[in-house]
Amino acid sequence: RNIGSYAFWGSGLQEVLLPKQLSKIGFNAFNNTKWYDKQSNGPIYINKTLYDYKAQVHEIQQSFSDEAWVYKVLPSNTQLIIPKGCVWISDHALSDCLNLISVDIPKTVRYVGEFAFARSPNMTHLIVHWRKPLRISEDALKMIDFSRCTLIVPKGCKALYQQAEGWKDFKKIVEQ
Repeated sequence: RNIGSYAFWGSGLQEVLLPKQLSKIGFNAFNNTKWYDKQSNGPIYINKTLYDYKAQVHEIQQSFSDEAWVYKVLPSNTQLIIPKGCVWISDHALSDCLNLISVDIPKTVRYVGEFAFARSPNMTHLIVHWRKPLRISEDALKMIDFSRCTLIVPKGCKALYQQAEGWKDFKKIVEQ
C-alpha cells in the first residue's frame, strides 16, 4: 500500500504502473529515474496522488546562512487547482516552489504530506474546501509567510480554522 521515500531513486525505472489501492508515495520515490525524466514540467499525479511539481531548478544562496537552497522555478504567477478526486498530496509535493502564488485544494483531499507546501515564498492564497479543518503536520506549511498568504475557507468555517492547529497561524482567513 505504501512506497517509501527514495524507493526507486536513481534506478533504471522506465515505467510506473501502480495498484489503485496505493495510499502513500514517499518523497522522491521516483525522482532521478528515466520515468521521472520523461514527465512534462508541471504537476505530476500518480493515481489519486499529487506526487510532485516538476520544474527547472535553481540554487539560491540564503542570506541568513552559508547554505544554498534548491528551488523549483515555476512559470510566473502559477495558480494550481488540484483536481477533484485527488485524495493525497505527497510529502514535499509543492515545497520549494518559486512563483507558486495560489493553490486550490478540493475537499476530496484527505492527506497533506510533511513539508507539502514548505518554503514556497511567493504563496499569496491557499484555498481549501473542507468544512472541518483537515489535520495536517506542523511542517506542511513550514516557512510560508502567514502574514502575506491568505487562507480562503468555506462560508461559515472561519472560526474553526482560526482555532485549528496548522491553520490558525494564517493572519488573514476569509470565507468564500
